[in-house]
Amino acid sequence: MALLGNFTIRFTHNGSTNMWILLIGCIVLDMILAILAAQLWKKANRISPMSEKRGKFLFYLWNELGVIMACICFIPLIVLLLKNDKLDKKTKTIVTAIAAGALLITGLTSAEYHPMSEEKLDSAETAFEGVDVYWTQFGHVFHLDPDHCYHLKDKDYYVGTVTEAIDSGKTRICSYCESHASDEDWNTPQNVLDWITNKNAAAVDQEEGDDLNKAIESTELVLVP
Repeated sequence: MALLGNFTIRFTHNGSTNMWILLIGCIVLDMILAILAAQLWKKANRISPMSEKRGKFLFYLWNELGVIMACICFIPLIVLLLKNDKLDKKTKTIVTAIAAGALLITGLTSAEYHPMSEEKLDSAETAFEGVDVYWTQFGHVFHLDPDHCYHLKDKDYYVGTVTEAIDSGKTRICSYCESHASDEDWNTPQNVLDWITNKNAAAVDQEEGDDLNKAIESTELVLVP
């Protein structure tokens, strides 16, 4: 895309309207293709996620490849636009703003805000074996009981396994369902309750570990002569 943009800029010094349309069209097309590729990448990661044992940094890079791809697609183009001396200031500002906007939109839509790991997927599939979960088309979580969860009230929803829910982008359990799962009238299977308990305990341990690391990093070592 950067090479195509540079090629287009070489012909825009004459003020051709058609060339400007081509340049902006290339930016929009690049944005659409980058977003599509990122969504496919995220879906693939939900089906076959990476293990967190390979390291936090590598795990983060792997899941945020869509954001990295957005930077590769648009940052070189923005640099070329800013360095091009054939463009007048107004034109350069407009086209650069469009490219920057495309970068922002692509980055935000490509980011994986709740990455799924191999360990989390295996744990969920084991706990929810033989248990149906529920989710809506545009939601980001799955639910335990459509008769009790108010998020599903008067809404159309899908029914399936937790694997199908995760494949559809519902990588987390509904907070309302999680907090009420132990209520007697919910009749939640014990293996699901155990999974919720273990998940919350792991989250607490992680938070305490992060706080400890921050405390260590902020502590100044005093050398006594």
